[in-house]
Amino acid sequence: MSCKDEVELQLSRYIDHELDAEERSRIEEHLRLCVPCRDLLRLFQRNESVLGNALSGEAFGAQMVDGVMAEIRRLEQPTIVAPLIDESGGSVKERLRRTWPAVAAAALMLLTAGMIISWPPRRAGSAELESVKAELERQYRQALLESHAVQQQTFKIMEDRLREMSQELRDVAARAELQSEPNHQGLAYYNRRAAILHFGFSKDKFSAFDVYRRRQGQESWDLLKQGLPTPSYEDSHVEPGVTYVYKCRAHYQGSEEFIESAPPVEFRLPLPRGVDPQFCLRIVFQRSTDPSQAVFRVERYVDQRWIGQEYTVTRGERLGRNETLLGEGVDLTTNYELESVSAGEEILVGKVGTEDRAIGMRPNLQARLRARVPVPEGEDVVSIWRDGEVFIPLPR
Repeated sequence: MSCKDEVELQLSRYIDHELDAEERSRIEEHLRLCVPCRDLLRLFQRNESVLGNALSGEAFGAQMVDGVMAEIRRLEQPTIVAPLIDESGGSVKERLRRTWPAVAAAALMLLTAGMIISWPPRRAGSAELESVKAELERQYRQALLESHAVQQQTFKIMEDRLREMSQELRDVAARAELQSEPNHQGLAYYNRRAAILHFGFSKDKFSAFDVYRRRQGQESWDLLKQGLPTPSYEDSHVEPGVTYVYKCRAHYQGSEEFIESAPPVEFRLPLPRGVDPQFCLRIVFQRSTDPSQAVFRVERYVDQRWIGQEYTVTRGERLGRNETLLGEGVDLTTNYELESVSAGEEILVGKVGTEDRAIGMRPNLQARLRARVPVPEGEDVVSIWRDGEVFIPLPR
């Protein structure tokens, strides 16, 4: 089985129990021999676990809503009472059905306090029913606020985990790519404004690893990190448009001898068409909760560093504005508005030595920005992958 061509699809079908006995036997034999593929399988299995937990949480919420609605119907049987109306014109029951997460939170609070299930089984009078409804209304309003905060925190946790899994997927793809290269080869790729480095050394033979860097044209090497437990490193101190050269020194176990990676790996932080950072804006696509909204960070290069602001924009809304940052006025206005956010497959590109190489694909979100007026120097439509960035020239 070719890791590059077949394994990702086969592992997905393996987890979904779609392989026949012969195919399962073949992929299990491959997993026994291939460490990167075993890493990829564990990553897929964690994805399945995350989705399973999310679904079980939804089922629990639905059960709680059913319990609350059943109790309301029981209390309403003896007496006909007009439903309580909120400012938006909807009844309590209608709002409960529309917003089950908030109702689930309120129901849990009520049940814990024993306000419903501890009552004796008798017919409820009109005054008692109104009192219960008033208390439920109060708890409902409070739960709305708490539910929103919980949902935001849950979304943030899930988003962070998805980013971690995305990074793990890239690392697995990089290690699999290095398997087909000669020993001691290196590979670098770009991720969230950092150079991610992997070198083809076995941890069975080597005990520690040192990473060195120099700028292209520079003679001497700078030591970035010494004594790493694995032949991997993330270099976040890179400047856009500058080419760096990296090498790794691996120390043999139980010996003072070492060997260095060869050839050195070149890496250049993307900067389209050689745009000078001082005359452009950088736009970073950070996240999105639905196809009509996205969060971007717009930055400008000032005094040898990038400073900027985060913006949440909806479809058709212009990105950026004039800001006061570090006590000075900074123009972060762009000529672009959000057109759409869609799901797609991002091609992962790495550099082996000096050669560009596609090392895999990953599911990701892509945002499209459209220029509000034609752009003389630049593109009218700009596409950005989540956690990616583009550089656009400043208006002249």
